Order: sequence, then C-alpha cells, then structure tokens
Amino acid sequence: LLSNALKFTAEGHVAVRVQRRFDEGGRERLLYSVSDSGIGISAQAQKTLFESFSQADSSTTRRYGGSGLGLAISRELVQMMGGRIEVSSEPGKGTRFSVDLPLSPALDAGEADELAQLLQHRPALLASEDNLTLDCLQALLERWGLRVERCLQPRRLNAYLEDFSAPPLLVLAAPWPGPPSIWLDTLYAQLEQGQRILLLCPPQHCQDLPPHEGLRLLALAQPVAVKALREALLELYRERRRQPGRSSEAAPDERLDAPCILVAEDNPVNQLVVRGFLAKRGYAVRLAGNGRLALDEYLRDPNGIQLILMDGEMPEMDGFEATRLIRREERAQGWPRVPIVALTAHILDEHRRAGIEAGMDAYLGKPVDRAELYATLERLLGQPSRQA
Repeated sequence: LLSNALKFTAEGHVAVRVQRRFDEGGRERLLYSVSDSGIGISAQAQKTLFESFSQADSSTTRRYGGSGLGLAISRELVQMMGGRIEVSSEPGKGTRFSVDLPLSPALDAGEADELAQLLQHRPALLASEDNLTLDCLQALLERWGLRVERCLQPRRLNAYLEDFSAPPLLVLAAPWPGPPSIWLDTLYAQLEQGQRILLLCPPQHCQDLPPHEGLRLLALAQPVAVKALREALLELYRERRRQPGRSSEAAPDERLDAPCILVAEDNPVNQLVVRGFLAKRGYAVRLAGNGRLALDEYLRDPNGIQLILMDGEMPEMDGFEATRLIRREERAQGWPRVPIVALTAHILDEHRRAGIEAGMDAYLGKPVDRAELYATLERLLGQPSRQA
C-alpha cells in the first residue's frame, strides 16, 4: 500500500497512521491507514480494484508499471488475519486505504523485562536431532538473553555438558533417541543439584517424566507455543523464596549444609568461572568485588564463611591488605582462622612471599585449574567436596 501511494503521488504527501481502538465486544483492534494526494481512483475502478491483474485503466500500467497483483495479495493477507481492507478515493485528489486488524496486545513490558533480567548471559545447551528445531529454539532463547550452545548428536551430549563451567539450562527436544522417560539416564553423573532442565516432547509422552529428585524439571508438549515456553522459563528461573532468617547477602544457591566460600574477585568473567567450578562440587558461594567488600562480608558473618578465595590485585583494597586485616581481627576477637587462598596471575616468588606474609594459606595461579582448585579446597576444608 505504501509503495503504491509513493508511486502514484508526484507531489503533495503520503501519510501512514496507526490507531488503536476497541470493537463493540471490547476486543482490541489496530487501524492502519495509508493516504496520499496522488492521482486518485474513479468510483468505477474501485469496484474491481482488489481483483487480480486489475489497475484503474490500461494507461496506468503503461505509465507506472506493476503486475496488478499487489492489492489482491494485500486483501488476501488481511482477510487471512481476520481483518478487512477498504479504499476511499477521488480522482485528482488522492486515495486512502484502510486496514482494520484484530490484534491481541503484545507481551507485557514488565514481564518481558523480568524474563530478560532473569536470563541475561546465562548459559543454555539445546539438544535435538532436528536442525530446524534447534534453529527455532536458539533464535528465541538468544532473543531473551541466553548464551546458547547446541548439540545435534546424542553421543556427544555428555562432552558438551562437561565443557560448561556453570550448569546450563538443558533443553532436550524431540526427536531424541528413546522415550523422554530415559532421556536423562546417561546424564545423571553430570547433572548438578538444582539444575534446570526443560523437556520438549510429543503430547503423549509429557506425563512420562524421568525421575527428577534434586532437579528443576519441566516438560512442554510439542509443538511449543512461544507463550508456553516463556512461562516455563519464568517458572524455572524465578528464585524460590528465602527461608526466614537467611542472610539477604547470601547467594541464591547457598545451602545451609554446604561449605560456604567467599570469592573476592573484581573481574566478572573470573567470578563466573570460579563460581561455576565451585557450584559443580556443591559449595555455596558469596561474591565480593574488591578487598574492602570481602573484609566487610567476612566481618559481618565470620561463622558463615568457611574459606576465602582472594584475588591479589583488586581496586580500593587489594587481597593482601584485606588478608592482613582479617588476620588482625581474628586475633583481636579470638576467632578461629579462616583459610584464605590467593588467586593471582603472577608466578614470581616475591608474590608468593607477599601472600604468606599477609597470612594466606595457599596459592592458586590464573587461569584457575579446576583439579588444583578442588584439591586445595579439600585439603584446607578437611572434607571432600561433593559431586552435586
């Protein structure tokens, strides 16, 4: 419609307007109009204007070109959407096309914002033997903020899971080998406590869920509507209410029976990696962005922190100074000594000596080696870490 208006208007104006209105039943509709000050259309020509291969007269085709199909196609599309299209025109004065469509309100902005905040930069692993299914899911999940990896081969799924430092949202979608009840059988050794899992399967299998103790598991029937997928993600990622008396500063995944580790690190990427390593072994985690915040957090709750991973170089207060102040306060208050492990990219002996002099108990280089981290934690905490 807009293309025609521009084509048939040599001078004057072309205007596009969109209005929201309600019909007699209270349902919302959108009214689109395209008006111009062009050559106009006679009353006789308007009677056949929406028929295929129709233009006002043959001279129009010779002068302006066109197949005569555009308005017929427009009418078909509008009718398929449950709407109607109308025209009003006067030769030499211009034309106005109106399209009236029954359109539902878009996603509530508040709900959309909440979903984006919940999913922003979180990892997701999509698994299906159908590329088109993966394409559609990836487009939606990335639009909502997830960082997506995809697996097309069932035998490689375990390897994909192993590559994640933090447990991803796992989406298993048919077609996939076997019934949904056995989809997770070969994965349990790599699934984490509380890991979010979404199964997309044929309706007849949706009630046949695998055992899921300790997992956050939902199933949706295929074909999956966008609204249903969005609501499932909201349910999976909205954090459960904290128990009364729990510290508001504690991480959402902190558990009362899990050793709590304070990670003092100013780099968000390093925070994410280390937190992922710790979560894989069942540790509760708190984060601090510099030495001052780490000191404040420990002094606020010394009994709630069993070990500190302390970056050496941070803004405002470095890890060495924070460690010295923690040790001084422990001596003054008679508190037991909390293990402090240095995290640093420096390998020189002088940096190791600086850590020892400050009161640090161990040293880990960057990038952090997962096996070395686990061994150090088990040695200092005096208990094996738990496979979630």
